[in-house]
Amino acid sequence: VVQWLNGRITRYRKVAREASGVVTGFVGEIFHAVQAVKVASAEARVITRFREVNDERQFTAQRDNLLNQAMGTIFGNVVNLGTGII
Repeated sequence: VVQWLNGRITRYRKVAREASGVVTGFVGEIFHAVQAVKVASAEARVITRFREVNDERQFTAQRDNLLNQAMGTIFGNVVNLGTGII
């Protein structure tokens, strides 16, 4: 089971880190360009884009967390079965 999930775990974690990096970078860009955003009256577009990148980050983080919790449950049950067999 671990061997089978190893690639998926690695992929999910990498995607989640990348999505967090995109959000962090976007927030940094927003703070550096506050004046330009105001002059261009682009607040609504910036907020919309922020929601898009944050939704993607949230999805990838939830997927990674779900896999992590599922693995914890599976491994916990395997330990209980092994203890019961002994």
